[in-house]
Amino acid sequence: IALDTAKAREVLRRDDEVDRLKVEATGILLDHIAADPACVQHALALILAVRNIERTADHATNIAENAIFVAEGCDVRHHHAP
Repeated sequence: IALDTAKAREVLRRDDEVDRLKVEATGILLDHIAADPACVQHALALILAVRNIERTADHATNIAENAIFVAEGCDVRHHHAP
């Protein structure tokens, strides 16, 4: 709403961290499933939750990209210019 492009660019930078954490968490949970198949139901629920959190971060990134475009007329989609 405030068209704060500095905050919007911070959202873009932080999305990469969320993506990395999703991969890390999914790997850990898959390792738990391999070690103890009885935990598959709980681990799968957590994998799905992690996926949804990462997808929410993607939506926040889209909003940030749109805010930058509205404020500056600069299209930063897919290349996240500083």
